[in-house]
Amino acid sequence: MPDALYSPCLAESWTISPDYRTYKFKLRKGVKFHNGEEMTAEDVVFTFKRYKGGPASMLHSRIEKLEAESPYLFSVTFKAPFPDFLEYLLPGASSIAWIVPKKYVEKVGDAEYKRHPIGCGPYKFVEFKAGIVLVGEAFENYWRKAPNVKRFELYSVTERSTRYAMAKRGEVDFATSMTDVFYERAEKGPRHEDVNGP
Repeated sequence: MPDALYSPCLAESWTISPDYRTYKFKLRKGVKFHNGEEMTAEDVVFTFKRYKGGPASMLHSRIEKLEAESPYLFSVTFKAPFPDFLEYLLPGASSIAWIVPKKYVEKVGDAEYKRHPIGCGPYKFVEFKAGIVLVGEAFENYWRKAPNVKRFELYSVTERSTRYAMAKRGEVDFATSMTDVFYERAEKGPRHEDVNGP
């Protein structure tokens, strides 16, 4: 971020113990899940415990204690110093910080949650067809501000020639990974601004 390596998001601030074993996160008040429930430290503890992503076994093996100290104060204590922990909260490093609503997941179960996920991000889930399309709509109660783009549809189109044709005809706003002759054609065409290069 422009102002620092790490910038507050769902946690408005945090502290790290001198021995790098305990991290305390002051959660932002008023953050809503897509079903209207407020995010609390209980949701964070629940999310950390159920995390199953790539580095899950490593992270879980290092954790000594997870605690919701109050509705807006979450802490994690590690068995040994873990100075790199904040790195795992960054987008792309892991999804352990993608907080899920505890009450909703416990009510509907993991299988139903996978079919109808709820989070607290700028877009809420509408539809997913594996290998075809993912549809989301702007979440008007997003804690930062509602997105300007009110709906997105991400299509999985494996053939470059089809992506090129869809962008050329205006069926999509942009197409990615246009390479070789398709990139050259797109660059020369009237809609070239809608097609990403390699």
